[in-house]
Amino acid sequence: MTRPIALARSRIGNGPPIVLVHGSGTDRGRWAPVLRPLADRFAVHAVDRRGHGESADRADYRIEDEFGDLAALLDGIGDDRTTVVAHSYGALCALGAASRNAPVGRLVLYEPPLAASPEAYCPPGLIAAMRAAIDRGDPEAAAAAFASGVLGMGRPEIERRRRLGLWDPMVAGIRIVLRELESVARYAMQAPRFAACAQPTLLLVGGNSAAEYHATAAALVAVLPNSRVQLLQGQGHRAIDTAPELFVTAVLEFIDATRQAK
Repeated sequence: MTRPIALARSRIGNGPPIVLVHGSGTDRGRWAPVLRPLADRFAVHAVDRRGHGESADRADYRIEDEFGDLAALLDGIGDDRTTVVAHSYGALCALGAASRNAPVGRLVLYEPPLAASPEAYCPPGLIAAMRAAIDRGDPEAAAAAFASGVLGMGRPEIERRRRLGLWDPMVAGIRIVLRELESVARYAMQAPRFAACAQPTLLLVGGNSAAEYHATAAALVAVLPNSRVQLLQGQGHRAIDTAPELFVTAVLEFIDATRQAK
């Protein structure tokens, strides 16, 4: 087991802690649409995963190292009331940290990509196309392929992000995105490994999301002993951006319900 990386983070608000864990191709800034409503009631810690934003990286990579990074951060917070809210690949990291007995009070997992192959979540050939683009020195093309094929972004959204200064970080980090897509293959539908995670867990799935995300949620709810699935109606993989109020409401209602149940 390698030594954890000390993850960069920002904090806003006061109260019981919430830790926000982003997915691929972004950093802690991706939580901007939902940050302030959560900070009205909680101390919100938005984290940069290894190799993203201001967090360091190492040459060798295993997803298990990210489990250790996040577990170490949660140990540092040291509050078993902590709610971890995580998106996409970050949700896999959150599950892994919880499986290592990190102090976690509850989990909100939005579409973790646990599937039979990394291609299950993207068009056939996308990963090979991204690898080819990177190898020929065209990270812009690799990022555009990922944004379109996995995140469902059209050209107008890509251009909007470019104007806002959000696109260049994705291009700069596309090699890390690719390694994460490839690493999902080793976590091929092994949901039972997380059966010891007894925290209350909410599995969020967009009503319009790909069938693989619904299948993953069904597999996880079958093994996580204190979990349930909630649909975000009319949404896909990016409800944090497209329906932030809906997303925040789902998170807060779950926290309130699980507090009352204790």
